[in-house]
Amino acid sequence: MHAEFDATQWTLGDVNWAFRLLVRDQYTTTNFDELVKNLQNIPDLFGLAYAVSFGVEDEKRTLSAKYPVVSLGL
Repeated sequence: MHAEFDATQWTLGDVNWAFRLLVRDQYTTTNFDELVKNLQNIPDLFGLAYAVSFGVEDEKRTLSAKYPVVSLGL
């Protein structure tokens, strides 16, 4: 992060910095490791995360916790 960082106004440089931090081999937390494991092992959860992250509109998705795959992602 740089001195002028404003958490309410992310620039492309801020996003790039955050991405580089998250994908470093040295960066790990139990929650992050579990998330990666679940995304690799549960195709429906991966599909949901991908669709939400990249705005895929191939089908309507309901983001209610009453659906098992959504509940997994909470």
